[in-house]
Amino acid sequence: MELYLTMEEVLRLPAFQGCRIAAGRAGLQKRVTGVNVSEVPDYYHWLAAGEVMLCTCYALYEDPVALEQFIPQLEAHGLAGVCIKPGRFLGELPKYMIDCAEERSFPLIELPEEARFADITKAITDELLKRRTAQLENSLSVNRMLVSALTKRASLEELAGTVASITGCSVWVVDRINHRLASCLSPDYPEQERRDRPPADAVAHELRADGQLAGMLYLSGQQVAAEEEILAPILQLIPLEILQTRSVYESESRGFREFLTHLLMDPIRDEQREQQRGKTFGLDLIQQHLLLYCGLAEPQGIQSRELLYQNVLLQQIKGFLQQEKYLFHMLQQEEACLFLVEGSDLTALPQGLERLLRGQAGGIAAGLSQTHRGITGLRRCDWESRLAARMAGKHGGFCRFDELGVLRLLYAEDTQREIKHFVQDTLQSLITRDDPYHADLLRTLEAYFALQGNQRSMAKALFVHYNTIAYRLRTIEELCGVDLNDPDDRLQLELALYLRKNS
Repeated sequence: MELYLTMEEVLRLPAFQGCRIAAGRAGLQKRVTGVNVSEVPDYYHWLAAGEVMLCTCYALYEDPVALEQFIPQLEAHGLAGVCIKPGRFLGELPKYMIDCAEERSFPLIELPEEARFADITKAITDELLKRRTAQLENSLSVNRMLVSALTKRASLEELAGTVASITGCSVWVVDRINHRLASCLSPDYPEQERRDRPPADAVAHELRADGQLAGMLYLSGQQVAAEEEILAPILQLIPLEILQTRSVYESESRGFREFLTHLLMDPIRDEQREQQRGKTFGLDLIQQHLLLYCGLAEPQGIQSRELLYQNVLLQQIKGFLQQEKYLFHMLQQEEACLFLVEGSDLTALPQGLERLLRGQAGGIAAGLSQTHRGITGLRRCDWESRLAARMAGKHGGFCRFDELGVLRLLYAEDTQREIKHFVQDTLQSLITRDDPYHADLLRTLEAYFALQGNQRSMAKALFVHYNTIAYRLRTIEELCGVDLNDPDDRLQLELALYLRKNS
């Protein structure tokens, strides 16, 4: 039951028997919050939005200007309608008053002579009081349901189900702090709509805890205009579950977070000891590692859906890693979420994450590192993923470190170290394999740039057959993962050769 009546419901009350809708039928869905009986010239000083005015126009009937301004004044103050008993003073409702009310869709009701204002006031007040009492009882019931759910340590999904049963709406709860998304859809929710996020017309409510935005509650459905008495306990208690979960997570993950911070920031004196300690946290430092750094943008107000999209994407990433059976650690921070993945074969993972994240809008700047081993490699993963995330805004919200090319040199904190890594990553086995075959490939690549790619001149300079040059160039492309027809790849290779000789 709605807390307030509409004008249409008011007119069904027995006290309104014999009344006539003179104008403004289109406005009968206006909400009625109270009654105002006024017969004074300065009535407009005592009006409140949502009230129904009852009058005979005794104070105005001899003032044509005041009568003409009567309906516009009531409508401007947000009244729900006016009920006039015209017989004694007006005789009949003036046509200009009827026309004005119709034009503004403002309900104008003509009361019969036998209608008593006291009866009408009592009827409306009694009905509002009855609804208020029912709403209060419902609110207490809501409080009991939610408190019971919390004391039983209900999950966010279970809380979403409780809210759905209370409001009759489809419900989505976005947990900003723990990066979770829970939903419960009503049986009549359209099949064609996406079920992992609310529709565009869903009503959004902020979930706040300790003055901070803890998440969002979205409601969609016919009963979406839930009253404040119902929403208030919901908006207070869901953040408590969010904070409870955060407390449990911090307690369980504190040791791992401190250990990872230690590996990334502190001098390491005994690597073997750290490897043993890592195993107690399920972290094998000998394996290959890859880090996905998801920077989270600050939501831009209640109408922004960035918070929702962030959590949807984070859940998709988590689901993808679980589905593909990757071993990973998810580390939650206020401004970012990190996925540290380990395994003996991570070659397919970058492509899978790219398909999932490339071009996704949603307030996430995701940067993906290359794969590395050991503690030094883990630090490398951290730096690479953060730099890639920094550039992700220019790459559709997702960027792989191996896409950055020469840009990685511009942002390096230790330029000499990064030049060394850049040369190794670019030229790969051309310089890491110490044998005549790879040495010949390296000289061929140097000749390629020295002779502007003229293969006949290269064959002559290197004293080999023309076909040998073509074969060597194809081999270089395969070993280095480049395309010599791509100007960006050529720039990267030539710069790597230059830096190898001159740095």
